[in-house]
Amino acid sequence: MNTARGRRAAILAGFFLLALVNCGGGGGGGNDSGGGPVVADFAASCPNSDSCASNAVTSQKGSAAGNVVEVQFWLNKLNTTIGEASLDVTFDPSVAEYQGPSGSYPGYAEGTALGGSSGGTVYQVSVVGPGEVLADIAPPKGGMSISSPAILITLTFKLLKTSAGSNLNFRNPDRLDGSALYSSNGVIIPLSSSKWFGGIFAGT
Repeated sequence: MNTARGRRAAILAGFFLLALVNCGGGGGGGNDSGGGPVVADFAASCPNSDSCASNAVTSQKGSAAGNVVEVQFWLNKLNTTIGEASLDVTFDPSVAEYQGPSGSYPGYAEGTALGGSSGGTVYQVSVVGPGEVLADIAPPKGGMSISSPAILITLTFKLLKTSAGSNLNFRNPDRLDGSALYSSNGVIIPLSSSKWFGGIFAGT
């Protein structure tokens, strides 16, 4: 499989293997982070306080400073064993840019929903292409469940220019070649496309 899409199955297989091991078995006026005239903001399509968040994966605003804003991805699917979460997010690369590990920005922060790397959870974040980031989180064998909403992962973005509103979306919800939650035996746990909520970047 030669394309980024074709590597999807290989990425998933690698994460399940790593989980077993860990349990023993572009365009326009970019400015440096925090500096420049652009002030970054992010608005959730479905705030966690609203009823739409029930049994969903949502995107919420984290910290913001200057032209940099964090987006938190929350798991609201409760009392369900999750063997892996795969978040394939898309956005306009002329408006926003994922801040991969460089300088003072680590690119992402681990969440608590599926545990931390110190406990054997495997995190991998990769830039698939312009305007697309894939984040995979795989807890140890057997999976994990939560009884209250919790953060899966936080990604850091830089706003490159002013914008009245630019969407961040989940690509192909509930599909192997997109965004999905998986059971401990690798079967997709369907949420329906209406239960994957992104948000809107705004730069002023």
